[in-house]
Amino acid sequence: MSGGLLVWVVSGGLAVLRHYVIRLLLARSHTFPWHAPRFLEEATARILLRRVGGGYSFPHRLLLDYFADLPQETP
Repeated sequence: MSGGLLVWVVSGGLAVLRHYVIRLLLARSHTFPWHAPRFLEEATARILLRRVGGGYSFPHRLLLDYFADLPQETP
């Protein structure tokens, strides 16, 4: 059992666990939706984002500046 856990951690299991913990924390704080891929694909279809390699970017600098200048809400 401990050997299997060690192999899992070494082969990237810890990164997967961290990924889902971060997604859970962001979803619970209403900072980012739990279904992020669906959200990002919808934003891409509406030309609010552009797919670049494995990530996303804003197609226009003014759109990026607009979202960056929005006031932050405190919980």
